[in-house]
Amino acid sequence: MHFCSITRKLRLKQARSSAPWHSADVNRFQIEFNSNLNRQFLFRPEHITKSKSEVGADRIRHINPDINIKPYMMRVSPATQKAPFTDEFFRKQDIVINALDNVEARKYVDQRCVTTCKPLLDSGTLSTKGHVQVVVPYLTESYGSQRDPVENASDSIPFCTLKQFPALMEHCIEWAREKFQSSFSQKPDSFNNFWQLNGPSAGQLLQTLQGRNHMDGIPLVHKLISAWPKNFTEVVFLARSKFEKYFNHKAQQLLTMFPEDHMLEGGVKFWTSPKRAPTALIFDRDNKLHLAFLRAACHLYGNIYGIPVTKADLAEENLRNLVLTAPVAPFMSKGEEAVIKEAPTAAAVSHTGNEAKQLVHYLQSSMARGDCATGDTMTMHPESFEKDDDSNAHIDYIYAAANLRAAMYKIDQASRLHVKRIAGRIVPAIATTTACVTGLACLELVKLAQDLDKMTLDGKHLLTERVLGRYKNTFLNLALPVIYFSEPGAAARTNLPGGISVTLWDQWTITGNPAFTMQNFIDAVKAKYNVTVSSILLGSKMVYMPFMPGHGKRLGQTFSTYLDLPDSEDYLDLSVDMETDSNMDGDGGDGDMVLWPPIRYYFR
Repeated sequence: MHFCSITRKLRLKQARSSAPWHSADVNRFQIEFNSNLNRQFLFRPEHITKSKSEVGADRIRHINPDINIKPYMMRVSPATQKAPFTDEFFRKQDIVINALDNVEARKYVDQRCVTTCKPLLDSGTLSTKGHVQVVVPYLTESYGSQRDPVENASDSIPFCTLKQFPALMEHCIEWAREKFQSSFSQKPDSFNNFWQLNGPSAGQLLQTLQGRNHMDGIPLVHKLISAWPKNFTEVVFLARSKFEKYFNHKAQQLLTMFPEDHMLEGGVKFWTSPKRAPTALIFDRDNKLHLAFLRAACHLYGNIYGIPVTKADLAEENLRNLVLTAPVAPFMSKGEEAVIKEAPTAAAVSHTGNEAKQLVHYLQSSMARGDCATGDTMTMHPESFEKDDDSNAHIDYIYAAANLRAAMYKIDQASRLHVKRIAGRIVPAIATTTACVTGLACLELVKLAQDLDKMTLDGKHLLTERVLGRYKNTFLNLALPVIYFSEPGAAARTNLPGGISVTLWDQWTITGNPAFTMQNFIDAVKAKYNVTVSSILLGSKMVYMPFMPGHGKRLGQTFSTYLDLPDSEDYLDLSVDMETDSNMDGDGGDGDMVLWPPIRYYFR
């Protein structure tokens, strides 16, 4: 609804302008049958299943034929950063306006606006609450300058309830959501980080494993590598084994420790309300819910392991045939600790020497067979939860897993829409809140339009405190009712060693060429900014760390050899640390980490 209100007001403000408005589906929304169309000002029943961006643009043209608007039916995300949403695309925009429903998407658009020095108008609603934030280049802090508490609905549910003793469907949905996050996001991320930190090639990782006695993360990496499927049939076998583990073996394990007639001291039955004794589910290839879990799990495991999965692979008859031959491990009791204790996080797991030896043996065997070369890197492909893309199987997996867990504990099952609402943290919108927030946002839009000439390198000296005082951020709650107006926070200025002063809007640049060596880059930074580079990072990849074996030899080699050069851009953004002298003055005391501006390196 927020998208509708923003778009509806914009068409009133641009009756005769020829400059184009670009409307993009940052979250690639579709209009759904049960999405409260009575509150969606632009959409009608005939628009169900269509893209919000496309339908919104069409409805605006119908209302105001003079408007120039172009819809994009793709997500604004790192996946589309090469095309069409390049930095050049952002530079061509005058003002960027957000109408988003999650923090991660807001942070991404905010980061792109900071990189390209474009004004951003962010606003949003949560039931009766709402906010408007104005981001002015060179003048104010950005959306990402302030950090909200991490949202985690499962924190309010006791661990034992979530893991072993669910009593409500909501507990099952949160369990399934956590299982999705752990299996398809956190573990693949930890796997990739392990390889980057200790490799990144198979040969380098093998040397590291043989030369060190202890490394965190080995149990997880060994487990994921051991389960690595080579084809779609093995993906089906993996998904089938997960069904058995989650919905059969877990129940048997719990009943082994606490049988249905188990009594506590005082003669009280262990399995009394709200505790429910689980029932071990038997996989049935004719059961639609069982098959739905298998299909969604195959889709996701294929994605994270890089196994191609087609519609024909996921066809019901094909899955029914393949699962017949799946090996199923028998249940083996793991003892009381496996039931009661809280599992450690993937990053905190320490390993035994045996697991390290097994990982070494696996890498040596793979190289000997020719399955991987010394220079190869094993990479997993983490999933980022997206509730509004029905083709990604995210909600399908959570829906099937939550209802199977509910069946285990004899809890009433839930519809897909109900599961999506809870797993996606969807809070129903209220028309009055949206109208209030969008009206206030459009008032700030007028001010931004008036100051556009100041938001340039040549005009930024005109962005004074007086200009800052014209803008107003808004926080409101109509249920109380309260509404607060405040000036946007000024961009924090950091004093760096050597008398250098910067804000988040400052970006250092170095222009190189294909023959540039790493030493040439370091010398260029020294010549331009009078600081000495001590380390270089590209994302999480270590490009240059003096203390790492072999990194000293990189100085005389071509810089681009160690960079992942994009095809569509002629630059990379590098995180660089500098050597500091104890006599240099800067913000923070002794030992504090200094955050230097990123360096944009032009390599063509």
